[in-house]
Amino acid sequence: MYTKEAVVLSFTLIVLFLIQTLSTSDASLIANYDVKRCYEVDITFHYNIPGGLTLNTIADTKNEFSSIFNTLSNLLKVPQLVPQCSGVIITIEEITASPPGVTSVFFRVPVIFTAADGVPDNQVSSKLTNCINVAKTNQYKGLLDSNTPTITEGNVTYNKYNLSSISDKRSCCGGDIPPPCCAAGSIKVSSTKCGCVAGFKFVPDSFCVRCPSDTYQDKQGQTSCANCPANEQTFGKTAMTSKSNCSGN
Repeated sequence: MYTKEAVVLSFTLIVLFLIQTLSTSDASLIANYDVKRCYEVDITFHYNIPGGLTLNTIADTKNEFSSIFNTLSNLLKVPQLVPQCSGVIITIEEITASPPGVTSVFFRVPVIFTAADGVPDNQVSSKLTNCINVAKTNQYKGLLDSNTPTITEGNVTYNKYNLSSISDKRSCCGGDIPPPCCAAGSIKVSSTKCGCVAGFKFVPDSFCVRCPSDTYQDKQGQTSCANCPANEQTFGKTAMTSKSNCSGN
């Protein structure tokens, strides 16, 4: 018969084995970037300016747009004014513009709507969608249109020639993937982190990209791809996951 002490020891060893196994399993998953909790929309403004703009005027106008967006976006963060956007962080990314000398002038502002950490995962997508829908109304877009900067070029001042346009929302993971999410080519390795799968490599600001032809990656969470052996290739295939995908035939 087993003594009480032997039973306790056996149970302890089993628990320690399970803990070690789980720890080893988790440790094998490499995180490359944070889980994305956001949607993005583009707001575009149009002007008709004969002869277009100079580089200096474009830079100055971008700064004006940035200031206006930061001011108005702060209004959406006030729960008493816009309860639908409570728990949503609103930021802008780099503003793009038409090139110098082009008569049809545009300024495009990418606006990012990110759910705060306190928003439960199962409410992220709906919370962001409701906030974006409010932004498309006169409560936000109307203020943008009424505060769109005028542009002076060659001693002539120009106003925008129509209302701004707002694109459909798109996931920060790409396409219609609802947040919280990991982008294509990656998986969740924890509740807050994503890692690239085999056949992909991590590229900052691009998430996980396919290994190009004549390369492979057989491990998860890597930042580079391995070249096929000399005189072997993948014949145009990408995202290969094994050296065996390379062939000389």
